[in-house]
Amino acid sequence: VGEMILFAENDVTRNEIYQEAKEYGLNNEKARWIAGFLVEAGLLEEPQYLHLKATTFGMEFANTLPLTDKNVYMEEINSKENIVAERIHLKMICLRD
Repeated sequence: VGEMILFAENDVTRNEIYQEAKEYGLNNEKARWIAGFLVEAGLLEEPQYLHLKATTFGMEFANTLPLTDKNVYMEEINSKENIVAERIHLKMICLRD
């Protein structure tokens, strides 16, 4: 949530914020729902059609939240993917033998 608010510090399109949310593991549906909630809560505003911008209150609120480092998140995802790939590889070796 805080990451989405901070990303919208300057005017961004909804598609841009949805793409950024994907970097943290959210699909478009969840990102849309969260963005709508943030607008309703007054943390984001819609300066023009299909655009979002963080409000002053939103920025102040986001700066109080513990935020995820995108690089750390991606390292964790890659690590999990590597573990799965290794397990698949081992199963394939066992099946050949």
